[in-house]
This record gives sequence, C-alpha cells and structure tokens, in this order.
Amino acid sequence: MKKFLFAILIISLINNLSAQFVAIVQVDQDIPGLCNKNKVYSILSLTGGEDPVCPLSDNQIQTRLNKEVIFPTDSASSYKAEGMVDIWISCNGKMVLCEMDKNTTSPDIDQQIVAIFSSLGTWKAGKYNGKNVDSMVIFSFTIENGQFKVK
Repeated sequence: MKKFLFAILIISLINNLSAQFVAIVQVDQDIPGLCNKNKVYSILSLTGGEDPVCPLSDNQIQTRLNKEVIFPTDSASSYKAEGMVDIWISCNGKMVLCEMDKNTTSPDIDQQIVAIFSSLGTWKAGKYNGKNVDSMVIFSFTIENGQFKVK
C-alpha cells in the first residue's frame, strides 16, 4: 500500500512539474506587428513550454551595454541605477516594441539602452500549447560604477 501511495505521489509531482504557467498581458496601446493583441503571453515554463528566445545571450547583451552605453564623463565611474526593459515579440519572432518599464535616473542613458535592446535581431517566438504566440519579456539590470549587470 505504501508503494502504491508513493507511486501516486511521484506521478502527481511529475504531472505538476510539466505544467506551463502563463499570464495574458493586458495591452493598453496599439502595437503594430502583433498577431493578436488580445492574446499576448508572458510565459513562465518549467518544462513543455517555450519562452521566446533572444538571438543573444544575457552575457552578450551585458557586454554590449557595457561597451556601447556612454555615461556623462563626470559620473561614469560612480553611476548607479536599476532598470527594466519590456520587449514585445510577435508570433513571427519579430521584436515589435522595446520600451523602458523602470527608468534609470538618466533619460539619455534610457534611450541608449532601448536602442541596444531594439537592435538584438529576430527572436524565436514563444510557444503556448505548441503554437507560436505573441509574448512579452522583461529584462532587469543594475548599473554600479558605470558597469551593467543583466539579471
């Protein structure tokens, strides 16, 4: 009997681990290029689902940010901030919108960050129930002493 209950427990755990957690993102603006603005997903999957895949790794993005963002010369070594970027990806893998979700303390630096994220290229679209879907991804980062760290 104990083996039977243990087997049921294991089967239940495996079933739960294969779950795919999704949230439908509320779209309050017109975003040209989305396949269906009423079904934009934020996909959090453990197994079985597919998050959108960026053509660059987090480390490659971080390297670009550290090389390409220009800080004011008087604050480069002491600049400290946090920020978040929202990236909207169509069901075709095209980035259709990139915007700051949480701004840093400098609008100029925010513009440079958006320009870098906007130039990442074509993504692999996210999937839900085996189908390509519109999705939104959030990148968080910190800046300490003028150096980016993508989380």
